[in-house]
Amino acid sequence: MDEELIITDERKIICNRCRKFKPVSDIKYMPKGDSSKIALCSDCRQKSTVTERSPAKKQADSFKQNYYCTRCRYKFRFDPYGVTNLKCPNCGESDKVREEKAGE
Repeated sequence: MDEELIITDERKIICNRCRKFKPVSDIKYMPKGDSSKIALCSDCRQKSTVTERSPAKKQADSFKQNYYCTRCRYKFRFDPYGVTNLKCPNCGESDKVREEKAGE
């Protein structure tokens, strides 16, 4: 009757970065973007460091312009100097996409 009962948690969950099954106790939810969270294991948390956006990424964003699709009323940013064709990322059409001016 004096035996000690040890209960271990054998549940596992997939890490969103390395896609491996890890024990639930090893997973923590970290912020991703503005309002979402990502499940990361301790190995992936150690590898990832929270850094500012790289200067190259900031420079690439500076070329983007505001566009508006009159078909589905979706607003988005696009780099007109990039290699892809201009089309609405929401509906996939390009015939009704207009550049959004500052006062609109």
